Formats: sequence, C-alpha cells, structure tokens
Amino acid sequence: LDGVVKNLGTDAEYCDLASAVLDAVSGEGLQLLADITIPTTVTVDKELTLDLNGKTATAGNINALHVTTSAGDLTITDSGTTGKITGGTRAVMVNGGGSLTLTNGWLDGTGFDGVFVYGEGSSVTVNGGKITGLYYGISGNGSAAPSEYYGSTNILITGGTVQGGETAIFHPELGLLKITGGTITGGSYNGIEMKAGDLEITGGIITTSAAFVATPAQTGNGNTQSGDAILIYNRAGYLGTM
Repeated sequence: LDGVVKNLGTDAEYCDLASAVLDAVSGEGLQLLADITIPTTVTVDKELTLDLNGKTATAGNINALHVTTSAGDLTITDSGTTGKITGGTRAVMVNGGGSLTLTNGWLDGTGFDGVFVYGEGSSVTVNGGKITGLYYGISGNGSAAPSEYYGSTNILITGGTVQGGETAIFHPELGLLKITGGTITGGSYNGIEMKAGDLEITGGIITTSAAFVATPAQTGNGNTQSGDAILIYNRAGYLGTM
C-alpha cells in the first residue's frame, strides 16, 4: 500500500496524516504525496512543518487540523502551486497557546471560518498563501474569563490573502492584530471588524465588497453589516479595551 504522507527526516511513509503527525518528532517536516481525506481532526501539539506539495487534504464537517498547547507550532507551506486544506467547519483551529504559520498554500473553511484562534498566547502568522472561510477568513472569540476562550491572541499578516464571505478578519478578543502587508478582502459585512484588542496597520490592502451602512444594526453577538473596510465597534458584552 503506497503511503500518502512522508516524513522528510526519516523517509518513512504513512497511510494517513494523523499517524504521520503522531510518529513525528518535534522539528521534523511532513509532505503530502497524494490527495487525502481527514476523517477525524488531526491534533498537532509539537513543532512541525507540513508541505502540501500541490496536494489537497479534505475533511468533512469538522476542523481539519487542531494546533494546541505552547508546544504546538505548525508551519504550512506548499512546494507545489495547488496545495489546499479544506475543513467542513474550518481548516485550522488554534488554541491553548499554539502557533500557526502559513507561508504558502490555501486554507479553506467551508462551514464557518478558515482559521479560528483563541486563548491566551495563541497565534497566527500569514506570510503568504490564502485563507478563506464561509463567514470569516480568520476569527477569534470575545468571551470573558473564566471561559476557555478568554485570553490575548497574536495575529500577524505580512503577505498572502485573507478573505471571508462576510468579514475577512473578525477580532472580538484581546490581543494584537498587526498587518504589514497582504490583501484582506471582506464580503457582505466588512473587511476587518475589531471588537477588542489592538490594531496596528503599516501596509497591505484592505477592502470589502459590502455596501456602506451609515447606521449599522446592533446585534447581541457576532459581526456587523457595515460596509466598512475597517470597523472598530465595541458593544455591551464584549471585552473592550481597544
């Protein structure tokens, strides 16, 4: 039986991604050898690099990958040109202090968001590639302590593309969203929506296709249909401190 995932350090081949991740030693690299399906969420709690190698990894109605704990540090790249991870809920969830870096490839969440990041010390860095989601490209969670979702995240965009069907980046949590480059494209709501935390922009292109709404309707939870490229909008129930 031909392997579909290769460990680039040991040359071992595996029949599924979960087994390859489980066997890998922190610091090693994995490479897809064929298109694969992900039947259950693959947890990454060590430092790994995943080369999509122009292949696709498709998960059903779940998160395809889960990067967690402070030891979890996943870099996704693509030595080909068509590498893609699709999750029926989201492509990647990051929490518990885990870190995700995208340098190339496409992360797509067809049920909610491309990447969901929450919890103290969790981080996402986009240096290239593309993140897309049904509602959000990247989103967080603004729950207060003692919720597991509470805490400051760190999101850095230096390049690539982030796109959401409603909002490209929804930031209701504490922490820093820093943008130095890249293309951020919102859909029917806005480009970036800040409910809490800090926003620092020194580069990049931020747009939305939504029509401008002078007085947006206030909702108790979630994003706001405003038509702004950037909306900074605190409401009752969110952490504030912007």
